[in-house]
Amino acid sequence: MIQTIRDIEQRIAIIKALIHNDFEPSHLEDAEFVKVLTNSVEDTYMLMNEGMCEEVAACQRCTQSRDNMRNIMDLLEDIEAGDPVTPEMAEQFRHFSVELDEMTQRLREVVAELHR
Repeated sequence: MIQTIRDIEQRIAIIKALIHNDFEPSHLEDAEFVKVLTNSVEDTYMLMNEGMCEEVAACQRCTQSRDNMRNIMDLLEDIEAGDPVTPEMAEQFRHFSVELDEMTQRLREVVAELHR
């Protein structure tokens, strides 16, 4: 379980590098950027799913974060399909960046609990 958590943290770091503090909605108009971001989010989502299967008692915060990641995947699919990036979409990505920080913190807490 600890290794799975560390793998998730590494994947979150990749997403954070893509959606950094100076993220602009125009980044979502770059097809290659969207493709890389989509793959990173999907990989992280799948790993979180696997981790939750390993640990039946997954916390609600982790489950909610995983579900929010699914929402981001849906937005990315819409963008890949040619939907224009709206201000609301851009705001969801900014919020997602903050949520990634919260996920990372929670994962560190879980690792600390597992080491007790």
